[in-house]
Amino acid sequence: MKKKPAGIVIGILFGVAMGIAMENLALWVGIGVAIGAGFDASNKKK
Repeated sequence: MKKKPAGIVIGILFGVAMGIAMENLALWVGIGVAIGAGFDASNKKK
């Protein structure tokens, strides 16, 4: 079974939480995904 990239999952959850708090869901989900993707990419290099 393929493991999901944890950074992106956490990023989406973070983005949803921040988006609800800041009332700008699309912006924060996008930021969360970008942060998560960057986090996963840096972990693969190790």
